[in-house]
Amino acid sequence: MDAAPISVPTEPRSAPPRPAGGARIHGIDLARGLAMLGMVIVHYVWARDDTGPAAVVARAMEGRAMPLFMLLGGVGVVLVSRRSATPDRGLVIRAVLLLVIGLLLDATTDRIAVVLQFYGLLFLLSPLLRRLSSAVLLALAACSTVIGAVTYQVVGQPSQRSSSDALVDGWPFLRSLLFDGYYPFFPVGAFFALGMVLARLDLRDRSLARWLAGIGTAVGVGAVVMADALVAALSIDPEPEAAVADGTFQAARLLDASGHSAMPAWVISAAGTSVAVLGLS
Repeated sequence: MDAAPISVPTEPRSAPPRPAGGARIHGIDLARGLAMLGMVIVHYVWARDDTGPAAVVARAMEGRAMPLFMLLGGVGVVLVSRRSATPDRGLVIRAVLLLVIGLLLDATTDRIAVVLQFYGLLFLLSPLLRRLSSAVLLALAACSTVIGAVTYQVVGQPSQRSSSDALVDGWPFLRSLLFDGYYPFFPVGAFFALGMVLARLDLRDRSLARWLAGIGTAVGVGAVVMADALVAALSIDPEPEAAVADGTFQAARLLDASGHSAMPAWVISAAGTSVAVLGLS
């Protein structure tokens, strides 16, 4: 008598496993909220009161909120790519929407410097950037910083035309996005690339968070202190007002650590404070 076939129960087909640590990282949401709050304070509170206590807070955030926002954009690209089956399509769709909305806002308001179109450009490039190694991304961040320090002076125009006004002119539009707009790819892309590198680390690790907070604070403060020390030692004036944007490169401006100077001293310091906020969050 033949034995009855043994039925082996099969496990139900399940969805593909989520990447390790797939749960939402609430600290990133907190950091993103702080970045957006900082931009609101700089653009609106300071505009209404340039002498009171609120202005002191706004002045401290100037040139710090936007880099944090951009860095978190790079972090978000990597995290979203891990969760999506078609990440590149989603990134391109977001990029187009950001570019369109940013240009519309830029064309309809003169009260703030709109960041979304510059953000959209970075998202448009992110399908390529996310495939690069961390070492290459860091090298690109460094190149973006150096190139920006030169092009902002040599290629940039004093008027800093808004990207929407320059759209019909072709080259001025690209120049605004890349070189001399409010938040040009050179050097702002450095923050985005750095964020992509950080997202590849285990951001849930509290030990790593402490390291990020400590190193970021040291770099953020140290860059300003060192730049000020060099300015004093060399007896130079790095402020942009002292160097008319006449298409010439002036080395003294490299030490300008003031907000949105586009110079290396500011980029390094703002990158440090952004990393510190991410670690603390």
